[in-house]
Amino acid sequence: MSGILKENLFGNYLEKGDLVAKKGIATVEGPDDTLTNSNRYVLADITSFFTLLVGIYFPSVTGIMAGSNRSGDLRDAQKSIPIGTIMAITTTSIVYMSAVILFGACIEGVVLRDKFGEGVNGNLVIGTLAWPSPWVIVIGSFFSTCGAGLQSLTGAPRLMQAISRDGVVPILRVFGHGKANGEPTWALLLTAGICEIGILIASLDAVAPILSMFFLMCYMFVNLACALQTLLRTPNWRPRFNYYHW
Repeated sequence: MSGILKENLFGNYLEKGDLVAKKGIATVEGPDDTLTNSNRYVLADITSFFTLLVGIYFPSVTGIMAGSNRSGDLRDAQKSIPIGTIMAITTTSIVYMSAVILFGACIEGVVLRDKFGEGVNGNLVIGTLAWPSPWVIVIGSFFSTCGAGLQSLTGAPRLMQAISRDGVVPILRVFGHGKANGEPTWALLLTAGICEIGILIASLDAVAPILSMFFLMCYMFVNLACALQTLLRTPNWRPRFNYYHW
């Protein structure tokens, strides 16, 4: 096993203001230096722990429900949703697990914990490894972010419109209206407003855990709905996919 991978195998959480340094190597301070980011030291800007990091990371793997959110536009939803969701889970699992292993095997832990890349002249850590230019990562991240945002702006309003039209929550019925071609205008405006609030907060560390809670609640209710439909043996509950209960 790679020495770097072995070193990165276990967690190393920091308190806010802690010095980011390599284990087992003493940090020598200059006689006139203070421990600040403005000097040559790198300090943790937040207190990190496992659940916080999961909350920040989790929204990046929530695109697996994109097909379900747009089920009304699918020609054969009962066939497409199971296949698409399983393929999405498989693909993202392979890609993200590969990224975790490769990052852990190739980059020192102290550099990985350098959140703003201060130890590499303010650059993205992965950008320093990119070929042929660090801009490959910047441009790729930009388009990936735009794609994820547009996906949410197209899927969430349709889901809101469907819930509103079903009358599940009476106060939301106004969002069931839209254009003659079915576009969810009012639901889209509500979604855009919620997105704008997240943008104005301007802190991914603060917004991501909130998003994680909403996504986890969504998944919980999807599983709860499937369980109740199965236990109650509802006549109109006839899923084609035999392993839906997984």
